[in-house]
Amino acid sequence: MTITKGIVFTKDQIIDLYNNVGWSSYLENKNELWKAIENSLASYSMLLNNRIMGYARILGDGITTIIIQDLLIRTEYQGKGRGSELLRYILEEYKNIRQIYVICDDQAYLNQFYEKNGFKEIQKYSERCYAIFH
Repeated sequence: MTITKGIVFTKDQIIDLYNNVGWSSYLENKNELWKAIENSLASYSMLLNNRIMGYARILGDGITTIIIQDLLIRTEYQGKGRGSELLRYILEEYKNIRQIYVICDDQAYLNQFYEKNGFKEIQKYSERCYAIFH
């Protein structure tokens, strides 16, 4: 598998990946999803034979702060280190960024994944994070 920066996939290919991992809320408006991808700071794709196996998109200024907004790995490749590989690639690319955030659902497997890869809950940094969800 290779990791490539940029939008190197079609709208249908990325929709297929979001479907594969069950992220249905993103698919309620596929045009908005595509616009969000286009407007992201960066996109990273994990490809095998020109098929998208994993994807991550980054928000932020790329100088002091980034947010890893989405990180998806096709279900048949989950649990095989591919998500960690993609995350390490991104962290290396942004190694000089002071603040790197991830927002994810409060599910044990996601908590374990990000903690295994060096992330801590924000309270452990004596910081607070606030949000409004609609």
